[in-house]
Amino acid sequence: MRQPKMAENSDIVSTFSEFILSFQENSDRIIPIWQAYPKLQRNMQHLLELDTDATEELWARYFLKIFREGVEAKTCCRKDYAQGHLSAYLQTTCYSVALQLGHKHSRVDIFRRVYTYQDYFQKANVLASNPGELLKKFNFAVPSKIKAYAQALLERAVIEQIRRENRHTSGLRFVGWGLLRNTRRRELQAALIGRINQNRVEQHVLIWQCFKEIYVPKTNSGSRHLAPPNNEEFQQIVRCYNQRRLELSEPGETVDESQIAQILEVCTCAVRDWRTVSFSYPDTNRDILGSSTDYGWETIIQDSSDYRANEPLAKLEQQEAWQEINHILAKAFSQLSVDKQNLIRLSRAGLGLTQTEIALVLNLKQYQISRQYKRCQRSLLQYFTQGCSESLNINLSNEVIEQLDVPLQEWLQKHCQEFSTSILESIVPSINSGDRRLLQFYYCQNWSAEQIGRELGIKTSSVKNKLTNLKNMFLNHFTINLATKLEIESKSLAAIADKIAAFVENWLHTIACPLS
Repeated sequence: MRQPKMAENSDIVSTFSEFILSFQENSDRIIPIWQAYPKLQRNMQHLLELDTDATEELWARYFLKIFREGVEAKTCCRKDYAQGHLSAYLQTTCYSVALQLGHKHSRVDIFRRVYTYQDYFQKANVLASNPGELLKKFNFAVPSKIKAYAQALLERAVIEQIRRENRHTSGLRFVGWGLLRNTRRRELQAALIGRINQNRVEQHVLIWQCFKEIYVPKTNSGSRHLAPPNNEEFQQIVRCYNQRRLELSEPGETVDESQIAQILEVCTCAVRDWRTVSFSYPDTNRDILGSSTDYGWETIIQDSSDYRANEPLAKLEQQEAWQEINHILAKAFSQLSVDKQNLIRLSRAGLGLTQTEIALVLNLKQYQISRQYKRCQRSLLQYFTQGCSESLNINLSNEVIEQLDVPLQEWLQKHCQEFSTSILESIVPSINSGDRRLLQFYYCQNWSAEQIGRELGIKTSSVKNKLTNLKNMFLNHFTINLATKLEIESKSLAAIADKIAAFVENWLHTIACPLS
């Protein structure tokens, strides 16, 4: 058994022959412990002797081809080897799914108590242990990467498992007006904090109190579904609030029925998000683009009898396909308005922003952010699928469009993160060698300020001051230049100052080693 290593393997042999045995917690990080399987190691070493230039993606496609068609290739030995290599290849994907879902669900008390990162990993790993079933709809003709495609499927499958396991939970069973009737004041306050302007939390809670006092459902109040208040009840809620608003620290203006309905809807959404995780699935009964177009075939027929994973032609075709993808998506992205480009960049830049936080930065409503983001995604996917159909000669079906969404999301993530990291990278050339060494000791080698002080022959307090000044330099540089690129005022980023600080800190951990 080897020591812990980075989840993203650089060595192809280890990538296709090692499995995560357990996890080690180190501060705030979950580090996987890897174990190699000798038979898979030897087989992969033999394969690399035959072709030293093939990429991970080409090998993964090669093994999937053999496993799917049951071809007994001399170079791969047996079908079970192909399954083993693919399962090993997907270990880092399972790890990534575990980290992402663990972080996403950590804010929901019921999931935080029940599920650990190891639980998420185990659920994903069970599915990945049968790569033939997991990847049965993967289309070789579509230029999407197996690892990214598998991650999307695993995330969806694990979330569906969690959803099924928690259907019995009473806290999740109410919807709409029933949810508001069965909410406690403290829970509503907690749900609203961070979602709306803090000066308006009191107002929302008072309107909810008036609602609970006046709205008496004709059916059992414990029922999951309740009818909405009638016109008379809405009018009573309006009168109740307008009379009692003077109790608030900031009474504000009177409200009408329409405003009451909107505020109660905000309360409902806040409590629902507070109690549950948002489960999002594509509608399998309709086209991903939202049109009624039927492309005429449900099963993708693949004419790939001449496919060879390690032939120069296959490598060239893959490279050209990815170049074409980049060209199509770069053109599609450039055709979006500046506002829409900025919306996507903030959403995918690696800052971990919620839609509420993005709304604060861009001075928009949260629902406007949600609607615009969905329209942007749909527009990009439509442009991308049409471009792939024309440039790469790909026949479109619902399954193909769904698979094409994977490289689209991958490209957006890469493009937007490069946008944000390039701001920080622009300051690196101005850092002197002494400060670079200091950053390397602290972020790359994880030395304490005391250890660095002894090594450099300076006081511990001086080390701490230098580190603070360097971090502030990066932080200020990033904030000012991000605002400039987004064409907004720097003060608009004050609402996400903590997220920016965390992003800069994580980036420093990443960049410290190359700085040496």
